[in-house]
Amino acid sequence: MSFLYKILFNKEFKLYELLKLKKTLEKLFLNSELKINNKKLKFKIRFFFITQNISTLFKSNVLDLIQEIEIILDKKYSNFKQEGESFIINDFSFIGLDKTSAFFERLIFYNSLLEKYNASLIVQGSYADGTYISYSDIDLVIIGNLSINIIEIKNAIQKDILKFDPLQHHGVFFINKKSFSNYWQMDLPILTLKKSIVLSKVPLKINIPFYFSEKYSSFYWLSNFINGYPTLPIRLSSGVFFAKYFLSQLMLVPALLLALKGSYVYKQDSFPLVKKYYSLEAWKCIKIASLLREKWNQQNIDSRYISNREDLEKKKVDEYNILSEVVDFDEQKLNEFSSSYSLFVIESNQLLTVIKNDI
Repeated sequence: MSFLYKILFNKEFKLYELLKLKKTLEKLFLNSELKINNKKLKFKIRFFFITQNISTLFKSNVLDLIQEIEIILDKKYSNFKQEGESFIINDFSFIGLDKTSAFFERLIFYNSLLEKYNASLIVQGSYADGTYISYSDIDLVIIGNLSINIIEIKNAIQKDILKFDPLQHHGVFFINKKSFSNYWQMDLPILTLKKSIVLSKVPLKINIPFYFSEKYSSFYWLSNFINGYPTLPIRLSSGVFFAKYFLSQLMLVPALLLALKGSYVYKQDSFPLVKKYYSLEAWKCIKIASLLREKWNQQNIDSRYISNREDLEKKKVDEYNILSEVVDFDEQKLNEFSSSYSLFVIESNQLLTVIKNDI
């Protein structure tokens, strides 16, 4: 099915494209690009707004265009909305004393700066639920409105992240408060938000009245990952930045398979739920990937990863360590990983083929 056909006749696909476009515009703003200069992006925006107010076609202000998308989502896509919920995100007293390192003290300071602009900094994932290990990323999210002040604080946090984890492959995520009535769970599943910790002295009240239910975002992410890595791309001689990036992406597959079936769950909870869809031999690759993560020794990472990385979200960087310097792992086990992963790819593709018929 062609892009043009889907955008004209498939409303769920158009919803996905609109949500993706809104996220792209938010990222542009957070990168201090306040006007649309990219010709390809301008064309896509005009294509989406062709049936709207004609003046919209000539707008290039990012914030105005985001607002226009919110209006379209409210008017035309309410049938894709599911009822959300209100909940409390616990304050950092729930983290525990062992986690209040100098870095977390810095994060608490950054949250105090954000609170001046009606925004909050939360930590989610393993550093929020106490399952963090040497391998773990620090998963931070700013919840607030789009403003220049937040951009500056976000950039400052990201510089400090590299000192904490020189191999971090993503920056601070952002959730736009104004989008809570049109919440996109691909930003962050509600169940993950509920298990987060706000770096404040008081809990954070969250109200998400509605969220969108669509399958294309998960389907394309999974398809791109599986087709992008048909065979295991890491060896003991691989650079550690890429190895960590790949392993982190692989461990997201179970959660996104469930999202494709309409169930957004906490990542750690996804593994026992998805295991039944794979053969024992194919699932072995997830177990081996988990073992690699457990054996990871972050202390062996070369400090040049900190000084020579300018863009935290850049997917290719200069490598200074190979995998065998950071993980005690033998070649035989890695060959077993490779064989199992090849089967995992085959079975994942089979699952995607079945699910594709539903969308």
